[in-house]
Amino acid sequence: MADNATPREQAIDLYRGGGLGVRGSILVGSAVLLLFFFAFACIKLTYPDRFSTPDDPYYHARYAAHLAEGIPPPPAPYVSTMSWFGGGDLYTGYHAALALALRMGHAGDETQRIIVVSKLFHAFLSALILAVYAVVASRLAYQYLADVRRSIGVGLLSTMLLLLVFPDFAQRIFFERPHLVAIVCMLLVVDALIARAYVRVFGAVTFLTYAYSFSLLVLIPVGVQAMVTGCKEGVRGLRTEGMLFGSVIAGLVAGVLLHPHPYNYLYNAYGIILTTLYHSLIASGAVPAEITPFVIDPSDWMGILVTASVLLYWDALRHLFRVASLQPIVFLVGLTTVLAPLTIVFQRTIEYLAPIALLAATGIAVALYEQYRPAIYDVVRVLHPPQRRVLQGVLLLIIGCGMAVTFVALERIPSFFYGEYAEGVQAITERATEGDKVFLPSFGDYPQAMFYAPKLLYSQGMDPTFAYAADTSAYWLGLHVFSHPTMICAAPVCEQAEYTPHEVIAGVYGARFVLLSYKVTKEGAYGELPADAFIEALMQDGRFGVVYDTQSAEFRTIAFEVFGGMTNDPRP
Repeated sequence: MADNATPREQAIDLYRGGGLGVRGSILVGSAVLLLFFFAFACIKLTYPDRFSTPDDPYYHARYAAHLAEGIPPPPAPYVSTMSWFGGGDLYTGYHAALALALRMGHAGDETQRIIVVSKLFHAFLSALILAVYAVVASRLAYQYLADVRRSIGVGLLSTMLLLLVFPDFAQRIFFERPHLVAIVCMLLVVDALIARAYVRVFGAVTFLTYAYSFSLLVLIPVGVQAMVTGCKEGVRGLRTEGMLFGSVIAGLVAGVLLHPHPYNYLYNAYGIILTTLYHSLIASGAVPAEITPFVIDPSDWMGILVTASVLLYWDALRHLFRVASLQPIVFLVGLTTVLAPLTIVFQRTIEYLAPIALLAATGIAVALYEQYRPAIYDVVRVLHPPQRRVLQGVLLLIIGCGMAVTFVALERIPSFFYGEYAEGVQAITERATEGDKVFLPSFGDYPQAMFYAPKLLYSQGMDPTFAYAADTSAYWLGLHVFSHPTMICAAPVCEQAEYTPHEVIAGVYGARFVLLSYKVTKEGAYGELPADAFIEALMQDGRFGVVYDTQSAEFRTIAFEVFGGMTNDPRP
């Protein structure tokens, strides 16, 4: 560090590593990565023939498997409405990385190999999230402690607390889905913003954009950083943020340009997001989507307490706002303040809120500890040994409660056996030819159906907003044919029956088969009533023949073949 460095430059240099350095950061990150990779892999491989989470992983694993084998990936329904520009993969970088892992992996038959290698790949990503977090927390602590050992200790303790106080976060990072890449990249962006590392900002944003469709989320920490700098240093200070803002914009542009079909990516990744926001927030939620009201789970109480404490500390930090070394904490507290209310609208925001809130809490705790350490030591020395043991017991009890609720949250992750589902798809493929379409009442059935029969086409898949954007009237017909088979129309609310189930399934969708899994027979599509009325309507119509029907204590899978198909769309 230069002797004539400004306080701000000194603070940035301390955060970038100081005594921790690049070597120390690598050692800490590698240790955490190896430890948690081994732990997560052991847990995931308890069931080597199935994914830890239902639905989405089947789609991503099959898509990546096709890339690994050099086979054109199966088309995703409706995600390619701008077909003249090519395909519509929203997770190109993620699928490419998973395909690379599948090329190197060998385990049992094809299905088991795909599942086992994919689970190991995601165990690595989950561990990588915690490794990056540990490094960032250690750097943040070193800025105030200036002691390598204590800083690493704080970073490791904070990493353990991340799993203990946010059970929903612990559950989310256990899923085999692309959002794991987004969490890693977001933590790298936050770290690079604090360190003013322009190249690292550009690299993290570029890969995030290339790998995951929700890359515009990086604008939130950039905006918060600009507000903190503007409030602290005025317009003059904002000029120093120009390079950071430029690095983010350049990363977004580079990520889009790296995509093999950039026009389609822009439309599907960002145009559909705007449609979802409009219909979910302005049009009273007319289109089912994942932007739903947040339901607080009892296991979230510790995470809520941490987040609330961070926000309450804002007043305590206000008088220290202009101290250069505290700017990272102010930035993290401001980012927590923005992300916390977003969780109410978009529950998945917990993926970013949890680590950011705990980083802010860690920074606050370390800064206050250093400021009041003599007084804290005096209080501890006053306590008698029995009182100290009580204090230690309370701390252990809190940690134990956190471990208990986290364990319960992980235990709630379903691990279903899809043998019956695979048999239902097999019954269809024995009668189908390549390119035949299958009508799916629920878009949630698409991942498993595509996994077991990738050569068939499907009526819908991905998020229902894609189907809505592609063909609005077909979307409403497909929704009503399942939930109200005797009152079907092409509008949100039906006043009279305008179509029959056969006209919709065979005519509008051109489907030769119908498939229903546990998802609609047990839970109901889109939160509607179970499928009894729909199944009865199809069984009473002689143009639908049952080709597979099985029911266990928990699930039912039923498949129909459609006869007397209509070549013309009956819609006027």
